[in-house]
Amino acid sequence: MTVQAHTKYSEIALDHAQNARNFGNFQTNSQGEYMKFAIPLAEGKLTTHFGHCKSFALLTVNTGETTITQKTEVEAPPHKPGLLPVWLHEQGVTHVIAGGLGQRARDLMEEKGIQVLTGAPCLEPEVLVNQFLTNKLVLGANGCDH
Repeated sequence: MTVQAHTKYSEIALDHAQNARNFGNFQTNSQGEYMKFAIPLAEGKLTTHFGHCKSFALLTVNTGETTITQKTEVEAPPHKPGLLPVWLHEQGVTHVIAGGLGQRARDLMEEKGIQVLTGAPCLEPEVLVNQFLTNKLVLGANGCDH
């Protein structure tokens, strides 16, 4: 993602905190509308090897708020081509923040309505989501070449 594209995406996210309908990528549950972020983990921080991570942090942000309302860590399913996009969709994920992600996995997630951000730094999940919500998440090159 280019700096300009990320800047525009972050502007949309900030607008979303004020008006959920402007954002366009959220889920609804009994508590209202929300965004749910999935971040692949190793030792409590984002890992660059998305498909082989041992667990994911799932962080929920209610629309209209700019704070994380729930965080859970869940064990990742076994690595099989095409499984993670389906599994993440079943978890209610709306966004993936990753260091690197192959094009096929990205395409499958986007088909499921999951927005994908790649090139994120290896930081704690809360830091990454808060940076996203405050337009401070800096993305570099996609760390995956397949």
